[in-house]
Amino acid sequence: MIYETSSPLLIPKLLELAKLVPNLPIPELEKILINGISSPNTKILIEEKDDEVRGFLFASIENFDGQDCCFVQVCAVKPTSESHIVPELVHRIKLWAKEKQVEYLYFMTRRNSKGFERKYHFDFYGTVLRKKVEEDVKSV
Repeated sequence: MIYETSSPLLIPKLLELAKLVPNLPIPELEKILINGISSPNTKILIEEKDDEVRGFLFASIENFDGQDCCFVQVCAVKPTSESHIVPELVHRIKLWAKEKQVEYLYFMTRRNSKGFERKYHFDFYGTVLRKKVEEDVKSV
């Protein structure tokens, strides 16, 4: 069963599941879940069966390219779970984004994007690059 939550009591279960996502900074995720759990501009969807959280998706309304969009912060599903979970989570978050009157849904992945393009019909939009701000940068 998939449902929305605003209960902070589920955060530990979500964080445990989020550990399945490689290189996901769990302490930072905990902060944004706590801050976002009661915000009207965030949504946490949970898939649960027999009192076991098998997947979740956390999204927020953000501004990108000068317009509001729905940004999927994290989506984690147990590998042994049924294959319909991710498509249903994505479908429900798209419905929420439509309610919020946003046109685009964005997410970042460290994996190859081809599967997401094929399976979930995302379009390749751009590349995100990252560089650490080094200590030798002079302050202004």
